[in-house]
Amino acid sequence: SSRDALDGFVKFSTPMVANGKVYAVTNDALYVLGLLSPPPAISITNAASQQVGPAAPGSLISIYGSSLAQSTLGAPSYPLPATLAGAAVTVGGLPAPLLYASPGLINAQVPFETSAGSATVTVNNNVSAMLSIAATAPGIFGTINADGTVNSSSNPAPSGSLVAVFLTGLGAVNPSVGDGAAAPAAPFSYVSASVSATVGGQTAQVAFAGLAPGFAGLYQVNLILPRLATGTYPLAITAGNVQSNTVSIYVQ
Repeated sequence: SSRDALDGFVKFSTPMVANGKVYAVTNDALYVLGLLSPPPAISITNAASQQVGPAAPGSLISIYGSSLAQSTLGAPSYPLPATLAGAAVTVGGLPAPLLYASPGLINAQVPFETSAGSATVTVNNNVSAMLSIAATAPGIFGTINADGTVNSSSNPAPSGSLVAVFLTGLGAVNPSVGDGAAAPAAPFSYVSASVSATVGGQTAQVAFAGLAPGFAGLYQVNLILPRLATGTYPLAITAGNVQSNTVSIYVQ
């Protein structure tokens, strides 16, 4: 009422509707009333692959929009907070732990308790979008060689060596870990779904698939590279019959 109330109206003066607005004459003014601007839209992607599509419980998602947070801030510690830089997110009504918040981007974790199906993602009780929730929705961030270096053209992995692939979206784990909590190093939390990997179209043996110790929403798959000639090959991880994005891995 404080925003839309009219001053004293003129008797027998009838409001007029035109062009989607209402025009009303008062004793000393002409009021033009219309719909308020809709809240800014948001888009949601897999935080690793940046693909729009389903997200898995426990996975990391990126939310893009405008005026999402008051400043830019990363989570200072674990467990991840439910509010960060004045921003808060819910997924299916559940508070989502926040890893990073800025006016244009929020990185959040989908709560493990989120049910499969369609869930509403809401930012600051102001803007929302629908997100499909699936048991698994893998997305790869990158690969680390056995010596701890990031796999790249200048740091290829030896053929037949062990590499660690970091990703998100592998779904439920056992034993379970709380939302926003850092995964422990002992005991490991193993992925409940079946996990497989291919490199250059060849099957790579999976030695470990679980949450990456010390992080929230980050998964780790250790695999043994097939015997390959020196070159660049496509790497993909499949969890529960859902294949990840493809990334390049460099082999020597």
